[in-house]
Amino acid sequence: MWPFRRINLWRDYARRRWGEPVGKIILSTGIACPHRAQGGCVYCAPESFRPYYLHPERTPEEQLEMGRAYLRQLRVQCYMAGFQHETATAGEWPVLAQVFQTAIKDPDCLGLILSTRPDYVSEEFLQRLEALADAWWNKVIILELGLQTANDQALAEMNRGHTTADFMAAAARIRSRPRFELGAHLILGWPGESLEDMRHSVHLAAVVAGVQHLKLHHLQVVKNTPLARRYEKQPWPLPTAEEYLDWLCTLLPEIPATVVLHRLWSTCRPDLLIAPRWEWDPNRLYQQLAERLEARNVWQGEALRMVPA
Repeated sequence: MWPFRRINLWRDYARRRWGEPVGKIILSTGIACPHRAQGGCVYCAPESFRPYYLHPERTPEEQLEMGRAYLRQLRVQCYMAGFQHETATAGEWPVLAQVFQTAIKDPDCLGLILSTRPDYVSEEFLQRLEALADAWWNKVIILELGLQTANDQALAEMNRGHTTADFMAAAARIRSRPRFELGAHLILGWPGESLEDMRHSVHLAAVVAGVQHLKLHHLQVVKNTPLARRYEKQPWPLPTAEEYLDWLCTLLPEIPATVVLHRLWSTCRPDLLIAPRWEWDPNRLYQQLAERLEARNVWQGEALRMVPA
């Protein structure tokens, strides 16, 4: 039995919203993240989270069909098309619009999830995206911003190329357009970051910025990245699975119960992962988290006096 009733996970939310299971198909615009020209984020290795079918020689149509074939094996018909590989809003609009419409015109596609950076959400882009979305009035459009942390010093160490203020400005532009839903990504456990620092980041994204969707990731050190070279020279403590779940038990009550949690931890190709290497698979992580929340009698939004739907 699915163990969660204390947090608002995407799986349960999607069933409530659409009345059936909803999958995600990860697609690519084919445009590399422009921030790599400035050195890129120190932890980022695109190959570590690239689905096997996102080969550069495959067209968006071929990517989509391979993703749909996988969902059919799971007996899932409807899906969200997730453009989370690279920066989904970077590039010339005609190219982006054509790729987005490849998915959104499919009757089984319920909408788009566009993962991007705060510095690639201009008013001009939002106007064009809004016009496209209005043509598909029944489709959901979620824009996910990579915040990662609300600590500007840590953002500089990550070489993110933006500040917390940049995130807040981009979030405000998105929230000003009711056609869009707002999401954010946070990395937990940056070197030197305290639990209080993490609480601040969660509060800023989930309460101050008012995101409707949230992805939480634990920091992973991945091969062939500047972060990996730093770690190999001077390793620092990384959380065990048990410690990370304890962090979640502290942070989840600070997140409004209405916020949809799409992810609670990172996943990386095992052959590229340096640390931390947990022995627990995702199913055990979910089960252990559920047991911890039950034992502590806490739930998402509890600190805000909110109860999950």
